[in-house]
Amino acid sequence: MEQAGVPILSAPILFAAGALVGFGRMNCTAALGLPLVACLICDCAWYSVGQRRGPTILGFVHRISPRSGVGVTDIGSLFSRHGRVSIVLAKFVPGFGILVPPLADFTRGSPLRFLLLDAFGALAWAAHISCWAICFERTWSLWRVCARKQAFLLRYPSLPR
Repeated sequence: MEQAGVPILSAPILFAAGALVGFGRMNCTAALGLPLVACLICDCAWYSVGQRRGPTILGFVHRISPRSGVGVTDIGSLFSRHGRVSIVLAKFVPGFGILVPPLADFTRGSPLRFLLLDAFGALAWAAHISCWAICFERTWSLWRVCARKQAFLLRYPSLPR
């Protein structure tokens, strides 16, 4: 959703999907595959717009960006310092995920290379959030077991022998 310019945060949705995986109610492939495909569709569309329209599209992207303090010069300096690695890490920095694909053509890489780097970054980003949710689920399950034992001990403080 964020990559399409819609101001709906996808991290809570990914966290919920990871929790469902942890509870055994969702397949891990679906929890990681759906966000990957969604990111690739949106990022490839922005990449092609950036190839055709060039820097003129950046004013529009800057206006719809959830973090309007991020400027075009910030993105340009990111590309000049870090190059293609910035494509992979763009999902992890709020506001850069939507600004990087239109500018990715400036790295002088092939569209296939952009697709591979973007896929790796999107998969790492989705897995990172989902893994936190799975860890949370494990902690939640342990807490539930401890609470049940505590409730049992409170109900029956001294068991008959």
